[in-house]
Amino acid sequence: MPSPKSIESGIDFSRVDTSRKHPLGLEVPADDGCVYKYVRAGGGLTANNFVCIDYAEGVNDVEQTDAVSEVFAGIVSVALSDNEYGWIKVKGVHVGANVATGVAAGDKLGSTATAGRADKLDASSTVTQAEARAAIAAAAGIGVQALTAESSNAATVILF
Repeated sequence: MPSPKSIESGIDFSRVDTSRKHPLGLEVPADDGCVYKYVRAGGGLTANNFVCIDYAEGVNDVEQTDAVSEVFAGIVSVALSDNEYGWIKVKGVHVGANVATGVAAGDKLGSTATAGRADKLDASSTVTQAEARAAIAAAAGIGVQALTAESSNAATVILF
């Protein structure tokens, strides 16, 4: 399947740049119905992993999520090395997102302590501090819902 292109300017969202080619933070709609954002990698990023803003580097630098209470900024479509520039998906359907074992279609997702992985947001009858923080983080950032059940730690998700 060809990589998605922008509707207006033909930008290739699978392109990786070693120097900045677009304004950081630029959001562009694509011909696949998704929206992509141009960012700088604040560390190595694995394709299909969830990312958050790396505030130590800047608001348009992203790193893989690695804590329960992090706010999703999007999903990396292609691998990026530290300080490379590229596009993350911020809205729309993504096939093959990194999710925890047991995620089911319809589950709302939040960050986990596993790098780049999302898991279902659920709460026990006694809500832990981590569960409360995860729910707040999910509400503050990009919403994510599984469209398919997890298989080999991958699922189709929608970012909204």
